[in-house]
Amino acid sequence: MNKVCAVGDVGRDLYVDLHIEKAGGCSLNFACHYKNVSPKSSVTLLSALGARSNNRPIYDCLEIFNIEEEFQFLDGETPSQPIRLHTTGEKIFFDYHAEVLTQFKLNKQQIAHLTKNDLIVTVLFRGFENLVSQVIQSKLHQKLAIDFMSMSDYKKNLSPILKFLELSDFAFFGLSIHDQVLISELKTLSKTLNKIIVITLGEKGSLALVKGVEFSAPIEKPVKMIDSTGAGDSFAAAFLAHYSRGISVSESLLLANAYAAKTVMHLGAIPRF
Repeated sequence: MNKVCAVGDVGRDLYVDLHIEKAGGCSLNFACHYKNVSPKSSVTLLSALGARSNNRPIYDCLEIFNIEEEFQFLDGETPSQPIRLHTTGEKIFFDYHAEVLTQFKLNKQQIAHLTKNDLIVTVLFRGFENLVSQVIQSKLHQKLAIDFMSMSDYKKNLSPILKFLELSDFAFFGLSIHDQVLISELKTLSKTLNKIIVITLGEKGSLALVKGVEFSAPIEKPVKMIDSTGAGDSFAAAFLAHYSRGISVSESLLLANAYAAKTVMHLGAIPRF
């Protein structure tokens, strides 16, 4: 999977208490981290930006990581995510502004880019279902990875997202040890689904479910967390980059744990930027 396409949200992370703005968004974060782990891979980013916004930080980020883009510029503002940080370094998201993402549909040029890749990676949250459906309908032979994040938009209920889960090849969930009911449901589903389900559990590490077989990986070396923003994106990028090279599921989990741990030691979802 040397050609990777990330489809989804690109925007601005606003650290309100620190008065700092950084380029962000799950798809941008993923693209940068994948390229960082696998610099020889071709990574393309498809999204929409607001024509009224200053998007220079986003382009600076893409230039640093040598990421190709196919953006639509729509009338309005680029999405933004206000963030506060707990004293533990855990991110606190609030008042997400989707802005032009609510209008975003893949155009012909973006679909053409999509079909040239080996792996397509997108993210699912409330209001993004139509775009993910369009990605699924447009793809040809490509493998598909979907990040279902914490499932908070769906109140930890798998029913609304089941059709997307069934059509993916890789499914990522960012949960906690308190989500045992959901984790148990995923373990049961894994027995009948031919895909890799990966669950991150914060400081408790991660696990993968493959046809009912469970692989788990602890955090080998605890770190001091400064900012957890982008940890799940960096984990998914590292896991897929290593797994695509033929590294085993269990080893890919360990390597992804270690990589994500480095991400949270710095402010911002993309530490190098």
